[in-house]
Amino acid sequence: PAPAPASSAPAPVPAFGGFNAKPSSSAPAPSFNFGSTSSVPAPASSAPAFSFPSAPAPAPAPTSAPASSGDGDAMPKEDPTELGKEENKDEDLLLEVRAKYYRFKKGDGWKDRGVGVLKCYKHKTKGSCRIVMRNSIGKVGLNVAVGKGMEFEKIGGKQSSVKFIAMDEEGVGQIMLKTKPENLDKFHSTLTSMTA
Repeated sequence: PAPAPASSAPAPVPAFGGFNAKPSSSAPAPSFNFGSTSSVPAPASSAPAFSFPSAPAPAPAPTSAPASSGDGDAMPKEDPTELGKEENKDEDLLLEVRAKYYRFKKGDGWKDRGVGVLKCYKHKTKGSCRIVMRNSIGKVGLNVAVGKGMEFEKIGGKQSSVKFIAMDEEGVGQIMLKTKPENLDKFHSTLTSMTA
């Protein structure tokens, strides 16, 4: 038997959803639209047309919605004064002053770590002491234990600050707390009394 002659026409490619099909003169080509209504009737071919609905169904309104601030955000806003409140039933508050917190970084010098309300606490039963500083929204910027034998260096004049070495979240390092000149003496004496 002789081999069959090779056909020069390529094999037909199957149509996928009518997209690869060759349009015939008797039927319109399949359509693809995004919600628009067309005056052209649906194709009579076996390939289905594809379209998106004209508009999504609206979501049902909630029965009790929280008050909105008008910016489209439905989450209730927290009052910054509420975040800063702290209850320490086991500790006595020794001093509360506004201060600016600096930490010494080798090669870079003193780096500003924030401003806030600084509080000195002493535990009622254990006698342990600590310094806590929170920013205006209540986030803790500094939380340092004060141990026996710690030394606090008072820097008067324009600096009006107290410098000491302590261990914070970054490890052991030099810390400087700057306050108003009228608060400096009371601040320094409170810190040194906490080491006894």
